[in-house]
Amino acid sequence: MNAKRKRSTKVWRLVRRIVLLIVMITALAGGVFWGKGLVLSRQVQFVSSQEGTLETPVEVEALVANTEQVVTTSTAGKLDKYLAQGDRVRKGGAVAKIIAQNSGGKIELSSPISGLVNYNIDGQEGIVTVANLLEWDLDKFAGINVPPTSAETFQSGQAVFKITDNLIPSYLFFKLPQAEVKLTQGDSITLQIDQQRVSGKIVRLHKQGPQGGVVVALNSFLSQSLGKRNLKLNWLDKAVKGQIVPVAALIDRQGVRGVYIIKNGVVGWQPVRVNAQSNDKLCIDGLKSSTPVITTPSYVHEGQILN
Repeated sequence: MNAKRKRSTKVWRLVRRIVLLIVMITALAGGVFWGKGLVLSRQVQFVSSQEGTLETPVEVEALVANTEQVVTTSTAGKLDKYLAQGDRVRKGGAVAKIIAQNSGGKIELSSPISGLVNYNIDGQEGIVTVANLLEWDLDKFAGINVPPTSAETFQSGQAVFKITDNLIPSYLFFKLPQAEVKLTQGDSITLQIDQQRVSGKIVRLHKQGPQGGVVVALNSFLSQSLGKRNLKLNWLDKAVKGQIVPVAALIDRQGVRGVYIIKNGVVGWQPVRVNAQSNDKLCIDGLKSSTPVITTPSYVHEGQILN
């Protein structure tokens, strides 16, 4: 009898240990799962959608014409600069001197107008001018892309530097980037270069369609054009209205584009329509303004409860 009791007691103790072990494992697994969920929840980031306007940039390569005058040397020799590239000088101010090769004599070169010193000569100074952009057949300017050069020694009659008048607005000529673009003379246009926005008006329209081009008179001098004949800019073609969210929020789920949103602490899926994209932002339809939109969609799933 006692032997049976002892065996029963041992079995009962074993069962208790097994049950206790199962409880502990379950609790540990639940804790790990909860902890993982908590960590993921804390990694979730979101922003509120905002109603706004998104401009779509289109890259164009423009030919630049500024008001400038070239200064040449009457004797061969070596250049000795008084002023650096980009320095402003008044009319009649000394810019540099030429030390003659043979005699060693010095010829001082002065500025014919007030403006910025520009030692980059490209040989197009008498061709790419504001007057010619307004009068010549614009096909003549297609494909002009000559890198500017600067030198230290010069021959007689050679251009040494030019003075660019930075108080007179720059003019641009560029081909239309899209065949369907329809513009008219007098239209305002906005461009962007190096995060700087510049505005102007179309003063001449050259054809329509893929071979079309425009001459734009900017409202001011384009400082990036000093020493450069060709510039790449972004033409801010059109503005699209909608809800603005980060590009990182958009995901493709079985061929449907959408975003994860947060409603009452629960993750939900919302299909959207993308109207435009600019850099790291999207303009979309399908959301109400101020909707919390998750920007780390890989950390969540539909129906997830966020702590």
